[in-house]
Amino acid sequence: MEQTTPIEKIEETVETGEELLSWSQKFLNAYGVQILESLIILTIGFIIAKLLKKLIKRFFVKENNSAGGILSETTYIFAVFLSIITALANLGVPVNSFITLLGALGVAVGLSIKDSLSNVASGILILIFKPFRVNDLLTLKDGITATVMEIRVMYTILKKTDGCVVFIPNSVITNTEITNYSSTPIRRIEIRVDISYDSDYKKAISLLKNLYDSNEKVLQDPPPVFGVSAFRASSVQITAMPWVKTDDYWDTYFELMADIKDLFDKNHIIFPYPQHTVHIANNMKQDTQAQK
Repeated sequence: MEQTTPIEKIEETVETGEELLSWSQKFLNAYGVQILESLIILTIGFIIAKLLKKLIKRFFVKENNSAGGILSETTYIFAVFLSIITALANLGVPVNSFITLLGALGVAVGLSIKDSLSNVASGILILIFKPFRVNDLLTLKDGITATVMEIRVMYTILKKTDGCVVFIPNSVITNTEITNYSSTPIRRIEIRVDISYDSDYKKAISLLKNLYDSNEKVLQDPPPVFGVSAFRASSVQITAMPWVKTDDYWDTYFELMADIKDLFDKNHIIFPYPQHTVHIANNMKQDTQAQK
């Protein structure tokens, strides 16, 4: 075999380099613009993804940090994935089959975790439309009364009035009736008092008016509501409903109930016991006497 001289090796290397350079020039001439466009698409896509991530975190930082973190990361990944697919499509890479495969995979995964996805969708709706916020006092349709501790993407954490913590899936909350006591700055206290028929109901109402006027927590605008609301078997029912600030509701309620009891006892307004009047017919009396 003939040995290749160093000069011949250099010549071969130069020829290979020239061929590579020529191929590179042809490749850049053919695809350079597309490559540049794809790089620009990727760059802009990553910038938009980071901006969306920051905006979502900033939007949810006051409401719920954990939910904001999950949503921001999910949005970032989706934006980056969309940018890569767009860049590949711009280069002429067939992405239809790839997207179809991912779509089929997404459907399969979605069916297997549809309940979880329902909770996530409900959590996003809660965070966007805000039917309640952290520290709001709620009563659910099933009778649970609790304070909102945290709103997460999958579930909401509530603290009941007895101190127990309840984890409720968001899809359950969005599909049930909710009473939000903290959504308005003022609330009306429902106070109904039963007094004896022998007691003066006008005097009782006057005493209640004076009591409410002397209590600083009772609002005068809107004014309290007073009146006789029902006639019961053993009593006359008086309704006296004051308006108070939402934060003062329970303190004022317990304070007024104790004051009403003391005030009525002092002024001889009687709280009646259940009574039944029995009428005995004359024939029954005669039969009883005859038996004796």
